[in-house]
Amino acid sequence: MTKNTCAERGFYPENRSARLWKAIAFAGGLVLGLYSGPIHAAPRSGGDAVQGLYDALLSTMRNGKALGQSERFTQLEPVIRRSFDIAVMARLSVGPTWASLTGAQRQQLTEGLP
Repeated sequence: MTKNTCAERGFYPENRSARLWKAIAFAGGLVLGLYSGPIHAAPRSGGDAVQGLYDALLSTMRNGKALGQSERFTQLEPVIRRSFDIAVMARLSVGPTWASLTGAQRQQLTEGLP
């Protein structure tokens, strides 16, 4: 290829300043791409979540007779909601039909799980 053909196809710019600006724009795009995601505290590790669930289950089972069914549920529900993504579990269990449900139906299904 000749120089003009390469320039016409965009393989390299005609002057150095254009090449510099393209490099700066590319680097800027990379930096913005890296920092544009949501920044928040790191979630608990999987081991911490499992240990918390295990501790709550063990404590509830040990005191099961004294607590009764409703109190056991009251103690376990917040731990289960912290340990599992109930909304995703509901969506996956319903399957493709989820897309056709109204917001109220989705909320009702999600709240119906523990």
